[in-house]
Amino acid sequence: MNSLWSCLPNNLKHSYFENFEFFRNANDFHKLVSIYLVESGSFEFKIGNGEWDVVRKNQAVICPPYVNFSKKVKEKVTMHIVYFSIESSETLPTGKFDFDFRVGEDLKNLKLLACQNDIPTENYRKHLISDIWFNFLSKIQSPYTEYKTHSSDGLFIEMINFIDGNLDTSLDNLAKAFNISRVAVNNRFRKNTGKSVGNYIQEIRIKKACKLIEETNYPLKYIAPACGFSNEYYFSAVFTKITGITPAKYRKKFY
Repeated sequence: MNSLWSCLPNNLKHSYFENFEFFRNANDFHKLVSIYLVESGSFEFKIGNGEWDVVRKNQAVICPPYVNFSKKVKEKVTMHIVYFSIESSETLPTGKFDFDFRVGEDLKNLKLLACQNDIPTENYRKHLISDIWFNFLSKIQSPYTEYKTHSSDGLFIEMINFIDGNLDTSLDNLAKAFNISRVAVNNRFRKNTGKSVGNYIQEIRIKKACKLIEETNYPLKYIAPACGFSNEYYFSAVFTKITGITPAKYRKKFY
């Protein structure tokens, strides 16, 4: 299956509407994915032949391309709409979602950029729209493959369970713990995940680090060893390489 996480959004666009008392068009039909994000007020909507529903403050509606989207203002509404295209064989998420502080911050920044059209601004706008999309995607589909539920290799499952409980482990540690060669360990991981042992371990470490950054106010110097890193500097370098953002900047999205 072609995961949505492996497909980057293209043709990203943004519109902002303030204190709308009615919609000029009662129906939208876009060739792009569209996400309507309500900042205040509310409006009624219907996707295709579905039932009417209401989207309110801090909620959003995702409508796939080439599907009729009916709408009417319930109370004066201020909202954003982001649009993009994505190439994937998977069914796109659709319907109403709550959005969190992180998306709210992205919307604040998009509002500030609404009247600017230079190249640096456009690049930042695209980044913010992508962040909004992947935030919603994370609510319905983990970016990390759950190998435990897909592999019939019992020894491999034991190994990833061992890693979950020992994030500071290594290829050598695994080989010794399971009394097989380093090559055999790596071959098992390549077969089941398409990754080396080292890359898999780093992925799991960063997954836990993201969760701790999002849900706690622990200093990074404590998060690093809790996620299997020998020091904060190495942790920061790996985190930035994998996520494209420093741990400190990632934290600012939540606090």
